[in-house]
Amino acid sequence: MASPTCSETAGKSWVAKVVATTYPWQLHQQLSKLGLAPKLTGPLEKYPGGVAVIQMEYLDPADGWTPLDRFTGDWDSLQDVALDALELLQTCCDGKAVHGDLNPNNLFVRLPKLGPGVDFPETPELKFLDLAWGGLEGQVTYPPFVNSKAVLTVPDPDAQAVESQFRRIDLFNAHPKSLQFDRGTDEPKPEVATSRLRQALLTISGFYSKESQLLRGSKNLYQAVVQQAANKQLYEVFKLERKFASEYNMLCLHMWMLLVRLRSEGKDGKALAQMVYELFQENVEARVRAEGVKVRLNKWLNELEQMFYGMSFAFDKSLSGDEDITGALLRNFYNDDKSKQKAADILARYTTRELACLVKTESEHVMSGQIRFSDDLFSH
Repeated sequence: MASPTCSETAGKSWVAKVVATTYPWQLHQQLSKLGLAPKLTGPLEKYPGGVAVIQMEYLDPADGWTPLDRFTGDWDSLQDVALDALELLQTCCDGKAVHGDLNPNNLFVRLPKLGPGVDFPETPELKFLDLAWGGLEGQVTYPPFVNSKAVLTVPDPDAQAVESQFRRIDLFNAHPKSLQFDRGTDEPKPEVATSRLRQALLTISGFYSKESQLLRGSKNLYQAVVQQAANKQLYEVFKLERKFASEYNMLCLHMWMLLVRLRSEGKDGKALAQMVYELFQENVEARVRAEGVKVRLNKWLNELEQMFYGMSFAFDKSLSGDEDITGALLRNFYNDDKSKQKAADILARYTTRELACLVKTESEHVMSGQIRFSDDLFSH
């Protein structure tokens, strides 16, 4: 792909972009109509050898346009517009749009401000500039080093504020995948297990019994819950203060997701769910004691248990369509504070995706507890 060149016609600057690949003309047109891509100023011109020239509006720095990798303004001001832009991107082409090159130099932003002779916007603007590696899901192809998802990345190790604003974008775009994860096992090594005496002793002691296997699975599952509830990045991304109440809510949310998944595992799933729940209760009691509660301990534990039941009931209603999951999360995690609506939206998308990931996880891995909740969503 050649670098764009800038020309001027009738007093208006435009860019000629030369590409040697199929260009997503339809995607560009739709984004342009949404105000999320430069306007196309001429027809697609094709030449022998598969080369094409695209003419488009020039995003002039004099008009306030800046590539994201050179942006030095207030990153908080871009948060909502970036999230909204990605949501709209995914509605294009009947919801089948994908983009593998959303790097900072391919995203231009413009902030509201006063300038002589320039019509600046009232709200921040963002436009996708280079769509050469965009197109329809299942049709467009990418080089092996290019990401095939619509993911915004800001690769600046020193820009912690930037990273914290944009790494959440993955929540909107990452396809659900199995949560299988090797947590190790108490199973004896093959050379030991083949010992007839060893096998006999293990069998007699009940090591291979269904109950023992479920018990080991329950410990692994609850370990996965505790580890995710302790992930400090969750609290940063979901705008939650790291304290007992928030950590308890996180435990409850991930417990509920596990219990939903175990409902499809029949009688054994029900037994495993009960074991995990008992571990949950024991852990909550230990946490309450660690907070220094010594008086009326049972009262506090009963109240926390009722909170879990209430949350689970509300979340269950979202599965049946009787309540919006975002509303349930806003109420339980943010005390119905409407200013936290965007954070609740992000948490809802995370919850929905994790439920889908659990569905994709094979029964054998769920029942043995060989899973880990998604943590790669917060690495960008």
